[in-house]
Amino acid sequence: MKKNYGYALLIYFCSLLLLDLINYIFNFPNELLVILSYILFPALLITIVYLLKEELNIKVFETDKASVKNTISVICMSFFVALAGIIIISLVRTFFDSPAENNTTNVLMAFPIIIPVVLLGPLVEELVFRRIILNVFSKKFNIYASIVLTSFLFSSWHMSLLSFPNLFWLSMVYSYSYYLTNRLSVPIILHIIWNLFAYSIYLLVK
Repeated sequence: MKKNYGYALLIYFCSLLLLDLINYIFNFPNELLVILSYILFPALLITIVYLLKEELNIKVFETDKASVKNTISVICMSFFVALAGIIIISLVRTFFDSPAENNTTNVLMAFPIIIPVVLLGPLVEELVFRRIILNVFSKKFNIYASIVLTSFLFSSWHMSLLSFPNLFWLSMVYSYSYYLTNRLSVPIILHIIWNLFAYSIYLLVK
């Protein structure tokens, strides 16, 4: 693994784990968590972009970048595939337990703020999980195994058993859309659209 990848991963994971640990110890009020999120996410984004600045324009996969038309088609198709998968997962869950809340909505309920969660969060997460982790795995394994491994890490990182199936499926969709287009902007856009969609649903049913 390249040194700049290692530094980016270390900064990302350690920063968020440290925030969770401090919050667990001191039990911060929501208002303070909002302020910290507005500070932490931009700082992480700037730092990771700086560490990757010489590589962001380099193609990860051997295929050519998709055309604008195909890129838009992949984004639209992937969103509906993601939505269909979440609906199926929710229906399956009803056979085993009481109706579960949408996992993404749960995350957003914990941080009811649009800019850090809906906009900056996806930017940072896609840089970490798709641009770095998926890239590293794809050098060692075939693309399908790499997508599965990346998605397992992505869903595990959110540390919620209830959220795991939904996050795993969403990560699979984000990762495959990246592979199809060879454009990092695609999973970023999909991630932002999904979070905005989930946040809007939460506001409507709140």
